[in-house]
Amino acid sequence: ADLTAVLRAEPWQAAAWYRRQRCREATVSLTVLREARPDEADADLLRDQPLSFAAEHRRHALRPVVTTTVQVPNPSAKTAPATRDVPAHDPFAALEEEST
Repeated sequence: ADLTAVLRAEPWQAAAWYRRQRCREATVSLTVLREARPDEADADLLRDQPLSFAAEHRRHALRPVVTTTVQVPNPSAKTAPATRDVPAHDPFAALEEEST
């Protein structure tokens, strides 16, 4: 299956405290940073591929990556309470009634 489709189907695995912070959002937009395929020309380059772990000669090579986003449902989302029929508030209505 396509990686993006698989990630959309996977439940959001953020910590509970973080999900509570985003409880007003029914869906969340998650950034996906993945290795670029050889045929993808629009990849960005990151220097994070380790070549040497030696403390005095630590080196990293360039790695092509593609950044995308996926929308996933928020399992901690709170639905808005049902709205009541509230009359429209017009503060100038009282002034208009007095002037007539």
